[in-house]
Amino acid sequence: EVSAITGADLPAGSLLQIVSASNQRGFSFTSTDWITTQTTLAITPSSTSSKILVRYNSGLGYCDTTNASFQTFFTIFRDSTNIANNTTYGCAGGYQGGVTFGDFGWSTAFEKLDSPSSTSAVTYTIKCRQHSSSNTQVMDYRGESTITLMEIAGWLLQ
Repeated sequence: EVSAITGADLPAGSLLQIVSASNQRGFSFTSTDWITTQTTLAITPSSTSSKILVRYNSGLGYCDTTNASFQTFFTIFRDSTNIANNTTYGCAGGYQGGVTFGDFGWSTAFEKLDSPSSTSAVTYTIKCRQHSSSNTQVMDYRGESTITLMEIAGWLLQ
């Protein structure tokens, strides 16, 4: 008699599940606190020993500002916990004499291996912030902004 193979039957390091979501919706913000982007996704690990590999990739975007120089930083939150802590610097430019300059076509990509130690649904959200609240930052994804979550059977890192 043949029975179904479960995640528990697979060796450590095996890929157990993949979920992914994309969007092309832009937004604007002025916050130096972390704000939620539209890029968010949940996964339910099959074991407390599972690792979740979070991958983020933002397609070409457009950055604009109303004042001085600007920078945008990205990070990953697991539920309410910042697990990446300023993972990447995403966009920089400036505004001078009525003309905006900087990275009008840019992309950012990063990943983080997380250990949520849970079999309940966990939500991963890409958040961003800028260095100065005197600016208005406009993010308009020209390509896609994608988050991919991969559950990997737990193992000991060496």
